[in-house]
Amino acid sequence: MKHRRYNAKQEEYFAPEYGDCLETLKDSMVGSSELELIIAEIRRKSPTNRIDWLDIGIGDGRFAKKIVDRLIAEGFEIDLTGIEPIKNSFEAAKKRFPNAIIHNDKIENVRLDNKFDVVSFFQSLHYINDKRPVLGEITNRLTEGGVLITTLWSRKDSLYQLSKRLFPNNGRIVAEEYFNLIEDFKDYEDVSIKYFKGGIDFNKLLESEDNIISMLMVISRYSLETRKIGFSMENLITEIRRNFEGIGERINGVVISRKSYEIIGLKEKNDRLLKRKFPSFGERIHELQGDEEAKFMCAWESETRYLCREFDKKNNILEICCGIGGMSIVLGKAFETHAIDINPDRIRCAESNAETFGISNVKFYCRDVLDENTYSDIRDIDLILVDVDWRSSLDDPIKKQPLSPMKTTPNTEALLNLLKSSYPQVPIIFKVSPFARVDDLQSIGFCKIDSMFIDGVFSAYNVYFDPKYTKNSKDKVFIRSEYHRIPEEDAVSMESLPRTGLITNDEWYHYPDLYNKFSSAVDPNFDSMEIISRYLEEINHPVGNPVDLGAGTGKLTRRLRDMDYSGKLFAVENCDEMISYLRKSDLSRNVVLLPEDMESFRIKNKSTLMIGHFGLSSRNHPIERLRNIYDNLSDNGLLITIGWDEEFSDEVSDAWYRFLSGKKKTFDEWRAEIKERLRSPRGMGLSWFDKIKTRVEFKDLNDALYTMGNLFGRAMAEEIILRKKKSWGLNIGITVNSRNDLERIIGGDFRMRD
Repeated sequence: MKHRRYNAKQEEYFAPEYGDCLETLKDSMVGSSELELIIAEIRRKSPTNRIDWLDIGIGDGRFAKKIVDRLIAEGFEIDLTGIEPIKNSFEAAKKRFPNAIIHNDKIENVRLDNKFDVVSFFQSLHYINDKRPVLGEITNRLTEGGVLITTLWSRKDSLYQLSKRLFPNNGRIVAEEYFNLIEDFKDYEDVSIKYFKGGIDFNKLLESEDNIISMLMVISRYSLETRKIGFSMENLITEIRRNFEGIGERINGVVISRKSYEIIGLKEKNDRLLKRKFPSFGERIHELQGDEEAKFMCAWESETRYLCREFDKKNNILEICCGIGGMSIVLGKAFETHAIDINPDRIRCAESNAETFGISNVKFYCRDVLDENTYSDIRDIDLILVDVDWRSSLDDPIKKQPLSPMKTTPNTEALLNLLKSSYPQVPIIFKVSPFARVDDLQSIGFCKIDSMFIDGVFSAYNVYFDPKYTKNSKDKVFIRSEYHRIPEEDAVSMESLPRTGLITNDEWYHYPDLYNKFSSAVDPNFDSMEIISRYLEEINHPVGNPVDLGAGTGKLTRRLRDMDYSGKLFAVENCDEMISYLRKSDLSRNVVLLPEDMESFRIKNKSTLMIGHFGLSSRNHPIERLRNIYDNLSDNGLLITIGWDEEFSDEVSDAWYRFLSGKKKTFDEWRAEIKERLRSPRGMGLSWFDKIKTRVEFKDLNDALYTMGNLFGRAMAEEIILRKKKSWGLNIGITVNSRNDLERIIGGDFRMRD
């Protein structure tokens, strides 16, 4: 065990690691903890059922795990981020939360880009020297209505009293002082303090010097390497016994601060947001008429377009609670639309907006959607879209939305029942608050719940009620805010991804669009080809009749086309789908496509350069392949390959192991088996020229989900969502061999065939 030096007046002592010290102190505590109080406050004050939680000073994660497990059992969803500067505690927290983002650093050094619904300091604020700027940054990182929970000693706490005696200048802060500090921040509308009472058994702490040193390590709130205590051990024990003998009072203050729900600068925010929400409308979207709350509540154009594609066979749409017509002006481009809202001002704006943007096939009605007579003259409806106000009271701030999806305006359950009776065979889609406990809707009918993500950020739920449903189901759909004409560019549904990746059994070769996305993401700057180009220039190698071996969708072929070469450029490819893709591409005009295997293609005039970009495989008769390459190479010809570095220690290899290998062996055993199978570069005895570190990198989350989710399966997609990951480390190896090298590899007695 590592120890830290503790200096007393005339004696030297050594404290264990902080985590061990903390456990020793906890062993002396009497009674439970503030756990129940904290859980009750999160349950009561969390602004959302889907909590993004930041725990600052998460320690080994034990306390946080108790809270998370309890909240999940009660129906909450938790995405946890933790910060822990102590290495051992950080590693323990990572084991407890393998899917969480845990930073091994001080809060002052961590850049936080996300917003959080709950932030906690559980006895950790003490260790921050300059507290006000940190609290200011944390306040900025809280969502509207977000909760900051801080536990600290009370002034009456025995450990605080002892700490104050022994370390009078250590900058500690107690709950009462913190309460006054946080009230100075005008962003919080509700600050309260509650107390938890327990005990500390000082007799147990005094049983050994180790116990005493461990306690001092914790209550000092500083590293004991740099703090001196003006007591000898004997005097220290006497002091503790005189003032704190027996069971001392343990009193922690739990300070709960809720940030205001008000959106500061709503008009300015809408001005920025509308252009993102309605990209195909360009600058003209700023002509949209309506109050600022209604503009803020407008659905994303890409979401509405997604629904239009999903239901392209429908003709007549009924839109409930249309507001100022933000969804109507998109629906009206695809369907005959009937749009209803009870607010006459918003209906007038909706009619004006439809006219402004040239939408003629939407009819607006100013009616009460909970009045059964509303629907008597609106018939022949194929689909109903509902976007109620997610607040239980229209007097509440726009972001103050109840966890219950029923408590909306108008009431969701009453509206659904009325619509079902008015249109018994028509599918109904409810847009539901991202803050709501959406599973509660399953109690009022079988439904499909889609979690909708815009640019990787969770936006809302789409809940489908359909008479044909006989069970409940769920999906996740990822949509870009930008407008794209290709469907898979717009939206990726988790249910559409295969459970087992298409790389298995080489199925992905039959999907050239998918293959092309992956190939484009591999080594995105094509650094490997830069190295090869420089090498060819250095040796003044003439490039004549270059050949791309295993052209795929033509990434390497295009690079070869841009080089100075004589003769013709050839692309060898034996997959029918890839061949068809290449014939339809721009390469068909100036590339000779050879739809053959590598062991059988022939070119009339021999090549001085053949390159395979992840295309030259050792499987299926590698010697025959090399013989044919040898036959088609000129005497001064070179064979170059770009592919794995065959160490298999990068992130892509790790993904291959975790999602495709079946994990019957450990990662190291799996790597060793593959390396043993290859034995030499490309499994063909080729010669390494260089190895580089690069990446597989996608332009956004949707591209990563669509490509890696299809190639590696749905479990990979879930990880991408969790980590918002769009880049993986990849180690590439380059081989270079002459024609003479190939003759030696194939066999000394080999002679070229005529």
